[in-house]
Amino acid sequence: MSERPASPKKGARRSADGCVFCKIAGGKAPAWVVFEDEHAIAFLDTRPIAPGHILVCPKSHAERLTDMEDMMHLTAALKAVANLVEEKLSTDYNIGANQGELAGQVVFHHHWHIIPRYEGEPRDFWSRQVLTDEMAREVLGKLGVPARKGGRE
Repeated sequence: MSERPASPKKGARRSADGCVFCKIAGGKAPAWVVFEDEHAIAFLDTRPIAPGHILVCPKSHAERLTDMEDMMHLTAALKAVANLVEEKLSTDYNIGANQGELAGQVVFHHHWHIIPRYEGEPRDFWSRQVLTDEMAREVLGKLGVPARKGGRE
């Protein structure tokens, strides 16, 4: 596993000034809004992976999930939009959030992607590898978790 530090370092966050999602949430930038309440807004991604690709974000600026103080309202909005997608677009979808540049985060305002999936699309969304004991020990060591393999007794 390569040593690639996240960028920027924890604590060194970008400001909300100029944040396009803050502008959308404040009504100062256009978006195709599919859901909005007092705390969250959801809108179509301008570069969709699939038709109906929706972004769900808090109205208050937080760069990452770990910067958020309260997830209750965003989780409720995420569920409401997922229900809408299931009812109107597809019962199959991916939900994910990119955290940091190396993970593919492009807009540094926390948001969830809901990506409907349709028949006939390729299904190789992520490339995978086999987890070896060595890889597991290395990751667990970095996390400060005792290396233990096995079931519960």
